[in-house]
Amino acid sequence: MTGLVLAGGGVKGAYQIGAYLAFKKCHIKIDGVVGTSIGSFNGALIASGMELELYNFWKNADIGELLNFNQKYIKSVNDKDIFKSLIYGIEQMTLIIKDKGIKNDNLRKLLSEMIDEKKIRNSKMDYGLVTVRVKDLKPLYLFKEDMLEGKIPEYILASCNLPVFKKDTFIDNKYYIDGGFYDINPVNMLLKKGYDKVYSVEIQGIGFSRKAIDKNKVTIIKPSKFLGSMLSVNKSKINENIKLGYYDTLKTLKNYDGYNFIFKKYHNFWYNTLAKGINEELREKIKHYFHCKDNKESIIKALEYIMVKENYTYFEVYSIFKVIRNVKKMTKKQNFVYEFVRKLKII
Repeated sequence: MTGLVLAGGGVKGAYQIGAYLAFKKCHIKIDGVVGTSIGSFNGALIASGMELELYNFWKNADIGELLNFNQKYIKSVNDKDIFKSLIYGIEQMTLIIKDKGIKNDNLRKLLSEMIDEKKIRNSKMDYGLVTVRVKDLKPLYLFKEDMLEGKIPEYILASCNLPVFKKDTFIDNKYYIDGGFYDINPVNMLLKKGYDKVYSVEIQGIGFSRKAIDKNKVTIIKPSKFLGSMLSVNKSKINENIKLGYYDTLKTLKNYDGYNFIFKKYHNFWYNTLAKGINEELREKIKHYFHCKDNKESIIKALEYIMVKENYTYFEVYSIFKVIRNVKKMTKKQNFVYEFVRKLKII
């Protein structure tokens, strides 16, 4: 059986619907999905067969309204600036906690509207989540068959209950906190259930992780770029994270090449053939400059260097031959890296 684990991480969870769409693209059947916090919400929609509704939610949601943010919690920050985003996130959390939290009314309403408990229970797909009971600080790993009838949305709310929300009770009139306080990435739920292949989609969330009981069965998918703040209201960043989840996951599932971009897979023979037209001095200069061990690594890193300079997008699967041809067409004088790529021999 093949399982999917969706880690917690707030609004960064948009990354996970992009990841799941890549599984669909690659025709990989998922037999079960478990998650913590926002991962439990995403997982519930996936288990229901409602991935299109989940995609539309992340594309169109007004996160500020959903989280009952007032204007003082929101300020314009460049989400690509990791340091400033982290500082903003801490300031945002501090303000909210100082105000004794925000109401979860809109989140409750969203869950009641989007979560179809009947679909989850009737689904052939396993579904589970993690939360922590406050009374005895007991972590609860629950599959759908362990959850009380009619209460799945409440369990999800309990799994998502960060300190940013006002103190509230759930399910059986008890207090629960976000599952990330014990296990942000619950891979062992599926491993203990007998799954022989588990994909874990991590999203730079804050929390505690438990060591996998069999790491050889786990493939980790994680962001190649910074996802921004976990409480970001930046719609363009959220949409970018959806695409990032798709392409990062596609790269992992297809075993594509590349470090900062994604390239179709080619045999080493082709890279050695391309490098035949390069003199030894230039070849060694490139290897030394990029710290490469062979022609394949040298060519990919040289191409990526140029692609950064020429503002190529990450969101595409490239052919090395096509990129080389494009560089060969450039007429303006450039440095030795451009010279190296122009001298590559395309048959």
